[in-house]
Amino acid sequence: MADNLIQKKGESTWYVKLAIPSDVRQAFGGKAAFIQSLKTGLRSEAMTRRLSVLAGWKAQIKAARDKRSNRGEAWKERLAEDAQDFSKIFRQLKTDVALGESKPTQLDIDPADLEEFRKFVFSDTESGRRRQAEADAAYAKQGVDKELALHDLAHKALLETF
Repeated sequence: MADNLIQKKGESTWYVKLAIPSDVRQAFGGKAAFIQSLKTGLRSEAMTRRLSVLAGWKAQIKAARDKRSNRGEAWKERLAEDAQDFSKIFRQLKTDVALGESKPTQLDIDPADLEEFRKFVFSDTESGRRRQAEADAAYAKQGVDKELALHDLAHKALLETF
């Protein structure tokens, strides 16, 4: 099936068939392959007709892969941008604490992105478990020390991520 043409048993009609790669099957309802009739019994005509069908399927597969990769990485790009703001806020917070001032600081981060980041930071890996232990220690502290420890942990996690 190097040319992607098949005939069903007992039929003279030609079909085009393309296997769906396993990494994007979920996007196509779990199907293992695309199959479409070329509505011709002539192999030479089927060879020509198959090209546009294959091109369309390959474009769909590429779009599914692009969507999948963008979905999985988009949160990192947005958090990278926010990390720069976070670094400025973190430096200012340390300065304010050193001077005895207290100002509320807030980042405008999408909660879904923050949840993806949390899953990544506290993943079931050696570094994820280490960061979880650091977070537990930070939460055990009180007042400004707790706030600084949590900000420091978040800052280190962002730097390790990027």
